[in-house]
Amino acid sequence: GLADPADSGGPLQVLPGRLEIIDGPESGRMLLLAFPLATLPTEIALGRADAPWPHLLLRAPGVSLRHAALRFQPPVWSIRSLVRQQPVLVNDAPLLPPAEHTLRDRDHIRIGSVQLLFHARPA
Repeated sequence: GLADPADSGGPLQVLPGRLEIIDGPESGRMLLLAFPLATLPTEIALGRADAPWPHLLLRAPGVSLRHAALRFQPPVWSIRSLVRQQPVLVNDAPLLPPAEHTLRDRDHIRIGSVQLLFHARPA
């Protein structure tokens, strides 16, 4: 699931881009990328930690507590792996820390057993 944006303490700004879970638990789910308007941080963590917002919760085998981070620098998103064991794969290529990959529309991202598809444009 997704960390609950309602816990953010205020209105949200939905940013361009979204992630679609295409393989793994919750396959078919669309994850919107949003920040609380009051704080607008630049990074969203991904992992299985039940951490406060902004954090995308991925409960699946092979996913670390804090496995990856998405960074928004308008108008683009980038991703980096936070772990060396089972690093994030982008289009089947391992992304070893501290390398960062600028995401393009339809990039495939694998985090543990979860396969995501990045959509640069809104639905």
